[in-house]
Amino acid sequence: MGYTADEVVGRHHSLFCDDDLARSAEYREFWARLGRGEFTGGEYLRLGKGGRKVWIQATYNPILDAEGKPFKVVKFATDVTAAKLANAEFEGKVAAIDRSQAVIEFDLAGNVLSANRNFLTAMGYTADEVVGRHHSLFCDDDLARSAEYREFWARLGRGEFTGGEYLRLGKGGRKVWIQATYNPILDAEGKPFK
Repeated sequence: MGYTADEVVGRHHSLFCDDDLARSAEYREFWARLGRGEFTGGEYLRLGKGGRKVWIQATYNPILDAEGKPFKVVKFATDVTAAKLANAEFEGKVAAIDRSQAVIEFDLAGNVLSANRNFLTAMGYTADEVVGRHHSLFCDDDLARSAEYREFWARLGRGEFTGGEYLRLGKGGRKVWIQATYNPILDAEGKPFK
C-alpha cells in the first residue's frame, strides 16, 4: 500500500478507502458484520499512499475473546492489481472483437457452443437455431462428408490454427463467403478444449 507502520497504526481502515465508500451504508454494514463476528472476504478496491488504486483479494477475520465476542479483526490480503488490470484489458479486447467480428465457438467435436450477434446476422440464424448443432449445418453435404472436412476438425482438435476463405451456407442454403480463422482455445496445460 506504500505506507510505513507509523503512518497507519492507530488510523481507521477508511484511510484505505475512497471517500464515497467510507461514507456509504455498504461500508458501515461491512464493519457491522465484522463487529458481529462474521467473517468476510472477496476482492476489494483500496487506496494506497498518494491515492494509488490497489485491488486486493482479502479476508477480514474477526478474532473472538474467551467469551466469544470479537475484539479485533485480522486481514489477510494479496495485491491482485496487476491481474485485475490484465483481466480488464483482456476483457476489453474480447469485447472489441465481439463488437467488430462474427464470432462462433465450437466444442472439439464441432458442435456450436455460442455465436455472437454479428455471426447470427451474417448467417441469418438465431442462437436457438444453431447452439448445439454441428458446424456442418453451415456446409454443403459434399464438404461435410469429405475426408478434407474430417481432417479440418482433426487439425483443430490437435490445437492447430487454420484460416482462409470458406464457402459456408447461411439459413435457407444461402451461400456466404467468409474470410475466417479457426483458433483452438488451449487450457492451462496447453491442450485444446474448444
